[in-house]
Amino acid sequence: MNASPDSHSYSDRGGGTTDAGTREETLDRERLFELLSNRRRRFALHYLKRHADEQVEMGDLSTQVAAWEQGVSPEQVSYDDRKTVHTALYQHHAPKLERAGVVTYDASRGEIALTGAGESVDLSLDPVTERERSWAMWFTVLSVLGGFAALGGWLGVDPLSVVPSAMWGVAVPAGFFMLSLAFVYDTRDTVCLDVEGPPPEVVADRDAGNPQ
Repeated sequence: MNASPDSHSYSDRGGGTTDAGTREETLDRERLFELLSNRRRRFALHYLKRHADEQVEMGDLSTQVAAWEQGVSPEQVSYDDRKTVHTALYQHHAPKLERAGVVTYDASRGEIALTGAGESVDLSLDPVTERERSWAMWFTVLSVLGGFAALGGWLGVDPLSVVPSAMWGVAVPAGFFMLSLAFVYDTRDTVCLDVEGPPPEVVADRDAGNPQ
C-alpha cells in the first residue's frame, strides 16, 4: 500500500480520473479496512507509531499488545498470553502488514518498523459504527421536533403558540449545541488519536468499565 487513507495511489494525468485509477484507489482503501479490521493489527500499528523511525523488537511489541488485550500492565502479562500474541504476530500479522507495505519486517532478527506509508495510516479510519448511527438519529429527531415546534409557534398552534417565537429561536440552537457537546465527548476516542497513550478503543473500554 503506497497511500494514506485519504490519498490516491495513482497520478491524475491529463486532468481526468481513469476507471483503472478508480479501481486501484478502491482496492487500496479496501486493503486498508482489511488491515484495520483486526484488533491485534491495530494495536501493533499503534505501538509502532509510538516508536516511529525505530526498529522494534517483536518481543516488546508482543508484550505490549498482549497487555492492551488483557487490560493489564506489560509487567503483568503472563508467559502464555505473550506467547500467543507473539506467535500470531510472527506468523501472520507482521507478514501481512509487510505485504501491504506499511512495515518492514525481519523475521530472522525479530525486528519490525513502520514504513513511510505506515506512518500515514489513520488508525481512527473505521466504517460507520452503530454508535454513530445512533447519534445521527438523535440529530435528526431534534431537527424534526425543532422545526415543528418553531413552525407551530409561528402559525399560532396551541400550546406551541404560548411560547414566543424568539424563544424557539434560542431553544432550538441551544439544543443542537448541547447535543453536539455530548456527541464530541462520546466520540472523543475516534476524533483524536493520541499515539503517546494506549489505543483509543482501550481507553473507551476502560472508561466504560468493559473487560478487554
